Amino acid sequence: MLAEQTVTDTASTALNVAEIVDHYAGMLYGIGRRYRLTAEECDDAAQSTWLALCQNADRIRAPHRIPGWLATTMRRSASTAIRRRHRELPASDWIDGSSMIDGGLDVADSIAAQHATFRLYQAIEQLPDRERRLIRLLLDPAEPGYARISRTLPIPVGSIGPVRGRAVRRLRTLLHDLE
Repeated sequence: MLAEQTVTDTASTALNVAEIVDHYAGMLYGIGRRYRLTAEECDDAAQSTWLALCQNADRIRAPHRIPGWLATTMRRSASTAIRRRHRELPASDWIDGSSMIDGGLDVADSIAAQHATFRLYQAIEQLPDRERRLIRLLLDPAEPGYARISRTLPIPVGSIGPVRGRAVRRLRTLLHDLE
């Protein structure tokens, strides 16, 4: 008798999850389209939203709040995807030259951009260890938050901004010297 209840409870939970996905998937993709995500970015953002729901399912105390939670989580995932899009350039664009053709960049501009990036990383390597590690984390495409940075580096959250400011000032000086 107890085994039958467990199976029934498990089956009804699985059905509820399937119903939630069926019911709210369109909403998530609508949010992704409003943020003008590509189909792949929209799929990734929706997948991370569903994953977050699964990871936090045991904490759900008010099921009527799930739609709002899903919408908020999807908006955050979409914003992250947009920021990532502006930071990343697929390697295929550099290898086959399509970014130079499609993006309107000529060879001289492409070389100048690569040289500027190389100089920036040269300057970052000249920073003191604490500042260098902070700048590297801030340049991470995964965009770690201040709380994660504080845990990774022995820097209080309130000190991250001032340390970042000093590092940026030093970088400006170093970049000017490298010219």
